[in-house]
Amino acid sequence: MEEIRPMRIEDIPECVNVIRSAFKTVADDLGFTEENAPRFTAFATDDRRLYYQFMEEHRPMYVFEKEGKIIGYYSLAILNEDEIELNNLSVLPDQRHSGIGKKLLEDCFSRAKELGAKKVKIGIVEENRILRRWYEDSGFVHTGSIKYDFFPFTCGYMEIALPDTVPEPAACLLRLFTERSAAILGENLTGIYLHGSAAMGCWNPAKSDL
Repeated sequence: MEEIRPMRIEDIPECVNVIRSAFKTVADDLGFTEENAPRFTAFATDDRRLYYQFMEEHRPMYVFEKEGKIIGYYSLAILNEDEIELNNLSVLPDQRHSGIGKKLLEDCFSRAKELGAKKVKIGIVEENRILRRWYEDSGFVHTGSIKYDFFPFTCGYMEIALPDTVPEPAACLLRLFTERSAAILGENLTGIYLHGSAAMGCWNPAKSDL
């Protein structure tokens, strides 16, 4: 059985392994090391970073689980009400070329649209031509590149415009709240009680709380 589901706090060590393993193959191919690229994802990602992104930045984070094992991962950084950044889409190296990355990307588009985003942005290693072509085949457009002194490579930037969508703000907020509560509380979560305008069907995104 396989599914894409919200990351739970206890999944963090497994997710770190997926990210580091996936990005290490890029490092090996392009000659990045912990000495010449200490900030590169393969070397800089650890439990503390994901914990901070999850608990402090409140990023939506998702895993691809197959037969009880996490083999894929991605997170979203909400830049503003119209734009979302896709971060660290990763698949374990021995699970590649089986469509998992594409499924994660499609899931990202679906969740971004639910959140009302009109555009998804990503940053890549510019020299990684294979990855750039993969994103271009999925509809992304290259928008530019920047060479930072602290990286031995060039950072490339890409984006894709999402089809027009009319999100249901209350439903989106409730889904995110439910996912986050389940991720933190696990089996201790027995239910969520909703009352007020949202329960009565008269919730107004301009002035109602939730």
